[in-house]
Amino acid sequence: MQPHNVDRRKCYERPTLRNLTSNQATLFLVGHAYIGDQGARELLELLFPEPSGLTRPGVGQPQHPL
Repeated sequence: MQPHNVDRRKCYERPTLRNLTSNQATLFLVGHAYIGDQGARELLELLFPEPSGLTRPGVGQPQHPL
């Protein structure tokens, strides 16, 4: 008599390749940076550098018009 788990084993499935749009890839990267992945943060800084001369406004400081 065969054990019950032999019939329930999954067959091998090849991994599928997903083609992401640039927006999906950016969101994927932002998500990893948000949860604390330092490598993702560094890559975001390389891909999307902040313009020089503009700083992020603090509390009570006016925002720069875009």
